[in-house]
Amino acid sequence: MDRRYILRSGLALTLALVFVLAISLAAGGFGSSVTLNYITSPYTCYLSAFNGELVMDPTAGLVFAVDDGRRLPALWPKGWTAHRVGSEIEVLYPGGHVFARTDTPISPEGGVDSAGNWDMCGFEPIGG
Repeated sequence: MDRRYILRSGLALTLALVFVLAISLAAGGFGSSVTLNYITSPYTCYLSAFNGELVMDPTAGLVFAVDDGRRLPALWPKGWTAHRVGSEIEVLYPGGHVFARTDTPISPEGGVDSAGNWDMCGFEPIGG
């Protein structure tokens, strides 16, 4: 086999991989972090819950789409984080366990504050 052909083939493969990586990163893949809105004032943990899904809102960030049609911006306790996994977003406890992911049914405990946000309480992570 001609050595020039091998070198050109290797270069083409390298360029293809770089292109795929660039597109994936531009699409928010590979675990890029997501900014959460945090509870900033002292609060009481409410004993309420609802059924809905966690979704990304272009202006409010992560919100809960409640089964009754409301969209409640989510406020998280300090130390919680979020990252992208493919096209979904996962919210993590401070210890790194997954609490919730977008477009997955959820019944979070917490309550609506005076500004209409959903203030989160403590939970058990997905998978224990």
